[in-house]
Amino acid sequence: MDSTRLKEWLETDTVQASERYQHTRLVERADRRAAVLDDLRAFWRAAHADAKEYIRFALGYDTLDPLADPNADPAADFPAVLDLLTLQGYFGEVLAGLIAEYFEPHGEANWRVPAYLFRGHLAAFHQFERTRQDEPANRSMGRPGNDCLAFTLDEDGDVAQALVCEAKCTLDHDAGLIADAHQQISDANYRPVDVMQLVHVLADSKSPHAQVWVRALRRYLNQRPPTVPRFDLVVYVCGRRPVASADGCWIDRASPHARYTASRHLQATEVHLVDVEQLIRDVYGKSR
Repeated sequence: MDSTRLKEWLETDTVQASERYQHTRLVERADRRAAVLDDLRAFWRAAHADAKEYIRFALGYDTLDPLADPNADPAADFPAVLDLLTLQGYFGEVLAGLIAEYFEPHGEANWRVPAYLFRGHLAAFHQFERTRQDEPANRSMGRPGNDCLAFTLDEDGDVAQALVCEAKCTLDHDAGLIADAHQQISDANYRPVDVMQLVHVLADSKSPHAQVWVRALRRYLNQRPPTVPRFDLVVYVCGRRPVASADGCWIDRASPHARYTASRHLQATEVHLVDVEQLIRDVYGKSR
């Protein structure tokens, strides 16, 4: 991802309201979307690569086979064939990961998302199987657990910090989604609940860095009690910008949302896009 093009596309405005609360507004410059679109498509493809391999393995398709017909790839149209609302949720989760890695939440530039957890969304695979039987995909029930997890590692390769991301995405604006996001991320679990699932995904990964993460996350899981500091990130993606708000924001910039009841460091990030649906269709290659 070209960070310069990315930050020219999403203009950033951050307010540090207190030691524990920060608000960031990212506003799309529509005239810069075309310049960053190929980078976004590549980022989204990488985020879903594990789920695609999950499908290929089940169906016996080997991407390393030189005789394999690329046109016969059973995962070629995944997840694009899923319903738009499911892709809307996926879009928010991946965008949260992009924000974690490129927009320095909590002032930290070294957050890394070791993997995404889409292989755990069994309802989506059920709907994908429907499409393979020439049936339309219905809306999938949401995937439980953490939307996206990022970490920093120390010089010994141990987890130094954890970032838990809760993402909501709407084509227009929905204050209820903002409230839900803050309530959901306020859970009492100091250590995020999906780290075991991350380890399983990474254990199957061909990335040269995967085993480094497996070792780090296993050590992290075995900390009793957990001592690694946890930070929270709410990402709200919307297609309508506020008109009546003096500061141009849907989320309060001065203090955390009333539904956020934890005492951890929280960053709320709202992303104002010009046409959310079209961007979702573009990054996923969904034409219908």
